[in-house]
Amino acid sequence: RPRAPAPQVLTPLRPLDLGFDLQDTGAVVRVNRVDRSSAADISGLTVGDVLLTIDGRPVEGLADLLLAFSASRPGREYYLTMRRGALVTDAVLVTPR
Repeated sequence: RPRAPAPQVLTPLRPLDLGFDLQDTGAVVRVNRVDRSSAADISGLTVGDVLLTIDGRPVEGLADLLLAFSASRPGREYYLTMRRGALVTDAVLVTPR
């Protein structure tokens, strides 16, 4: 009998697993820390960035990010839009393999 393909492993992630820490002020979600050589660092996130969207969905609180990261897989790409000072910019955050 042919074998069924192995199911993809979905692993809940936290921002810390990707090398960054966040502060939810109630008004914005701001990057508080970025670990050197982490997925967050490689994507270009910097301390002070305010996250606006993830995969085109608004980030209104930390729960929005936790929901987006809740069923991740290695190598998954997340498309972020963030405000850095007066500049709005995009980044691609890739989960570790």
